[in-house]
Parts: sequence; structure tokens; C-alpha cells
Amino acid sequence: MLHPGISRNALTSAAATLLVALAPVAAHASEALLVRKSVLVPVADLDLSKPADAATLNVRIRRAAEQACGDGLSPAAPTYSPPDGDCVNDAVTRAVESVKRRSGA
Repeated sequence: MLHPGISRNALTSAAATLLVALAPVAAHASEALLVRKSVLVPVADLDLSKPADAATLNVRIRRAAEQACGDGLSPAAPTYSPPDGDCVNDAVTRAVESVKRRSGA
């Protein structure tokens, strides 16, 4: 969880970007592609010095990670697969570290 020492000023002009490197996807039998997805996570409306707003950002980051690591289908779709847990956890960790770096925390 983000701590109250992260200042709002560090992030008010931009949204945190969640970059996710997904597992390589085979394009052809002899090739592999690394798929990267970015999901913007809005932060301008949050004061990260407040625990409730830091918790809100954590929820937004987790949802964005689940979106980026998922297959893009609705859970109601017959071919839906849940997001990869390792991908989600890695994306959340990297996004939180990015927020801390940007804020100087």
C-alpha cells in the first residue's frame, strides 16, 4: 500500500501509467512477441497524503492490472479466462514503485 508520505504534487499533472509486460505470445512457430499494454490510472483527483486516497489508488492500480493482464473479455463470456495472477502482482508492484519514484517517496 502507498504510504501517506507520497505527495499529491508529484502526480497532479499526469496520470500514473501502468505498464504490463505479458508473457510472450507465439506469432509463428519460430517467433515470439512480447505484448505490452498500458493502462492510464487517474490520480489527479487524489491526495495521496490521505490514507483513504492512497487506498483508492491501490484499488485503481489493481483493477488496471487485472484489465491489462486479462483477455479483454467479460467474465460472462463463454471463453473468458481470469487474469494471470503473476502478471497482475508484477504489474501492481511496478506501478506502485513508479508512483513512489515520481513522488520522491
